[in-house]
Amino acid sequence: MTNNKILDPESIAKLARKNPNEKIILCHGVFDLIHYGHIMHFQSAKKYGSKLIVSVTADAYVNKGPGRPLYNQEIRMKVLASFEFIDYVCLSDDHTPEAIIKKIQPNYYVKGKDYKDLKKDITKKIIKEKNIVEKYGGKIIFTNDELHSSSKIINLLDLTLNKDQNSFLKNLRLYIKYKEVTNYFEQVRKFKPLIFGEAIIDSYTFSESIGKSAKDPFLVVQEIDEKKYLGGSLIVANHISNFCNKVNLLTSLGKEVNLNAFIKKNLNNNINLIKLNTSSSKTIVKKRFVDKLTSHKLLGVYSIPPLEVNKKIEQKTINNLQKYSKKHKDIIITDYGHGLISEKIIKTLTSSFKSIYLNVQINSANTGYQTFKKYKKCNVLFINENELRFCLRDNTSDINLLISKVKNHIEYNKIIITRGSLGVTLFDNRSNKTYLCPAFAKSVKDKIGAGDAFLSVYSIFDKLDINEELNLLLSSMSAAVVVENMGNSKSIDSKQILKNLEHMLK
Repeated sequence: MTNNKILDPESIAKLARKNPNEKIILCHGVFDLIHYGHIMHFQSAKKYGSKLIVSVTADAYVNKGPGRPLYNQEIRMKVLASFEFIDYVCLSDDHTPEAIIKKIQPNYYVKGKDYKDLKKDITKKIIKEKNIVEKYGGKIIFTNDELHSSSKIINLLDLTLNKDQNSFLKNLRLYIKYKEVTNYFEQVRKFKPLIFGEAIIDSYTFSESIGKSAKDPFLVVQEIDEKKYLGGSLIVANHISNFCNKVNLLTSLGKEVNLNAFIKKNLNNNINLIKLNTSSSKTIVKKRFVDKLTSHKLLGVYSIPPLEVNKKIEQKTINNLQKYSKKHKDIIITDYGHGLISEKIIKTLTSSFKSIYLNVQINSANTGYQTFKKYKKCNVLFINENELRFCLRDNTSDINLLISKVKNHIEYNKIIITRGSLGVTLFDNRSNKTYLCPAFAKSVKDKIGAGDAFLSVYSIFDKLDINEELNLLLSSMSAAVVVENMGNSKSIDSKQILKNLEHMLK
């Protein structure tokens, strides 16, 4: 009987409307851990009509923090279908229930009283849902039942997170309230950050392996699809522009018409792009062949200009940096070591800006040439642990000894070392205090872009002088969004980060 209740939305719509006098009620949600509040909500909803339909958010679209949903979509639907007062259950395979509402066209769309104040919904999704319900002649209803929270129960019972994650969040909940966090987000919105660094286009060619060449020892693949994503300083600007009303981006681009059109289309509208072009400029393109089945990278083919800095671009860069330093005290630098940032430019940066947020990355194209040591000072240095070990030629010392060695090469206030599955280590040189934050990614699909995401979020919130653990959490959550997707296919959604944090802090 339970399985007979679980149907696709189209079938449910037909069955529920066989009798034209039926009044259809629709409830929607994740319904991860069914509790007393859910039962009261469903029973109150059923009073408005004769057929109660419950749609369930698919696993892929559950955004309530790491480890969620606790139960997969099949289990969640079966549990709901077991209740006698629920007539049908369906899956909502999308970010929102809008498509379900259009198909079911309920007489009543019932939500809990926590949704009644539409202004408090930071995602604004409930307003869109209300409009669609009313478009088809329905009405949205808010129940007055006592509120309970699955997230709070799950957090209290430590059901989804590992020991380090639970310990970190429990400590944070003691002195951070969600209202404070929303205030921080409102303050950040007013910032106008300046970003400087190489622009990169990441091209992913998805393919299937055919086999080894018959005549030579190399792998043969069949191209299936190609996707391009913004990379480098471009994606950093996009990430930050989702938090701030205005962003200035200073970068070098080529003259390629197709790539410039792609950038224009995908770069957010609130980004002021300041181009450092010459007639010979070329946009950096990093092409990767990826196995479509496993998502494993097979081969990289990079189109990168010579490491030697173009003198015309160098002077143009210095002029622009000096110009914008009059408006900006801070600058966010993404140094990928691809020939944009020279010694003269570094001197201009360090002499012109009060605070420098510096991310220095080592990759296959600059190994042996790129190092954070070329900078003499910065406010915050962001670096991956493996890259730091390479720069220091130290593969054995513990992280604290590595930090002490960095002091011999660069003057800084803070150093943030990203460590993959081990999370993040932050050392504050002024207070001589170390902060640790665990990783929060549910799964890792592609590591590219994680450091850029972390840099983006930490840099803008650091200007507010907020609690370090909170900023590390926000930045780690942002990095988790990126690594759970292929390439930079998904930029950070500030509203979704805030919504996830609401569940995690309960």
